[in-house]
Amino acid sequence: MLSFFLKLVDLQDSPELILLLFPDIRPFMDIRPITMTVHLGQPQRIPCPAHGVSPGAVFTWTGADNIGFERTLRIAILPDGTLFIMFVTEKDINLIKQLNGISCTMTGANTMYRSGPVTLEILPGNNVLHNT
Repeated sequence: MLSFFLKLVDLQDSPELILLLFPDIRPFMDIRPITMTVHLGQPQRIPCPAHGVSPGAVFTWTGADNIGFERTLRIAILPDGTLFIMFVTEKDINLIKQLNGISCTMTGANTMYRSGPVTLEILPGNNVLHNT
């Protein structure tokens, strides 16, 4: 992790030492596209693909043109970057298709890395939930 010390002196001439930490993010190890098979109406975790240790990274999920895959009451991003969908709908699958897949994006310390795109396809014969 990148860090440096900054020495400050207050009015009484007693020095204080402050440790400033900066995120040191590492690139994804593989950026090939991924297709996941999902069950409509079921929860789905989409892990942020493997990357080097990246303390302090901020994670988002975006489409090919940097259009965000919005978080909602049913869609969240976990601290490790995993996208969690409480229950998958056809609307989710269609939106991800319109976005040409979604990628995990890590940012920090003026650096940004994007994973390969993830797309979803419905498990054949699965019609539990439609267009919600």
